[in-house]
Amino acid sequence: MRRTETLLILGGLLIGLFLTGCAAPPEITPAPPPPTPAAVVGIAEGEEEVPPVQAAAARFPMPPLELEPLTVNSDNCVACHTDQEQLQELAVEPEEEEHLSEGEG
Repeated sequence: MRRTETLLILGGLLIGLFLTGCAAPPEITPAPPPPTPAAVVGIAEGEEEVPPVQAAAARFPMPPLELEPLTVNSDNCVACHTDQEQLQELAVEPEEEEHLSEGEG
């Protein structure tokens, strides 16, 4: 008897949930945005007037950048790569790496 009552209550709850899920969703209408508040602030007695805001470029004048044209001369590359003595001085022979599994021990 107790089990039957529990099953009936659970069944009723499931049917109620199913029916509320099938209901049409409420229509949502967005509210208009609130008006932007405007405050008029006067200068109090004894206070100085604040200067208007200026652009940073007006406060920190700097001369414009003047870029020099870059010219590339390949004569230096050719001279360096064809000089045999300088190539031998700058050449570095690769060292043979010893693997961990090789050697004594």
